[in-house]
Amino acid sequence: MTEGDWVSACYRGQKVTGFLLLMRESTVLVQATIPHDLGIIEVSTDRVNWNNNVVIWMDDLPELIDLSLDWKDKEWFEKWAHALSLCKPVTHPNVSMRSFNPM
Repeated sequence: MTEGDWVSACYRGQKVTGFLLLMRESTVLVQATIPHDLGIIEVSTDRVNWNNNVVIWMDDLPELIDLSLDWKDKEWFEKWAHALSLCKPVTHPNVSMRSFNPM
């Protein structure tokens, strides 16, 4: 792992997505992006998922857009705004939400 790599971690009982800022012997510093209000967190290395397959979900995009605005990062804002513009609701011609009853 190198600085800037995306990681997911368990921090205080919640799943966090972010990128690696600094590796130490038994902990890492992660800039939390989801949820973004955590800021920089220190996590034990055994609580970090090191794969590069971190999934950014459609529900994560508004939070990433907010974070890019907070950081005044135009490139990130454009990236996440574009990704959000590509998202479309899932619909099926044979399904009507008015008739949907999950019970």
